[in-house]
Amino acid sequence: PPGMRWPSTVLAASTGPGTSAALRAAGVPDAALVQPAGEVFDSEALWQQLQPRDWAGRRALIVRGERGRDWLAEHLRQAGATVDLIAAYQRHLPQFGAREQAQLDHALAQPTQCLWLFSSSEAVANLGLLAPGSDWSAAGAIGSHPRIVSQTQRLGFGRVELGELSVAGVTARLATWLAAPGTRSIQSDAS
Repeated sequence: PPGMRWPSTVLAASTGPGTSAALRAAGVPDAALVQPAGEVFDSEALWQQLQPRDWAGRRALIVRGERGRDWLAEHLRQAGATVDLIAAYQRHLPQFGAREQAQLDHALAQPTQCLWLFSSSEAVANLGLLAPGSDWSAAGAIGSHPRIVSQTQRLGFGRVELGELSVAGVTARLATWLAAPGTRSIQSDAS
């Protein structure tokens, strides 16, 4: 709230740049922000920054989706912290309207004309549920994390690459993708 300052003894940890930016905008000073140091943005990379701290007798609050991973909570508990979890959002299987179904039908009919961008393993699983038994072998995708890339490959996508989820990262990966031999141009519906 306006006029309140972030407590100097409380850290705010973030798994990625989007969350870090939101925390800064909410008033968390850089000195209180802990985030992954490299190019990988996940719980494992965040734990590398948190692990050296003394967690015995400390409390941690993890704000996540309703069905979030327990990996970080388990590691904090093993290090001696008391961990509370709060579900801040839910993910559901999408319900397609006519427009979304037409886009999926197009992607299935002309898989080389579409490039999928996945930011969660759950999104990949949802696609498998929305289009069961589909042949994805000619389709291409970018996954924002190695786990997501693996999940997409298991679904049967023929070409899957790891890419950073930022405008610059996606643009760079798309340019590389389009420059590859045999790749057709990708059309976008910007409306």
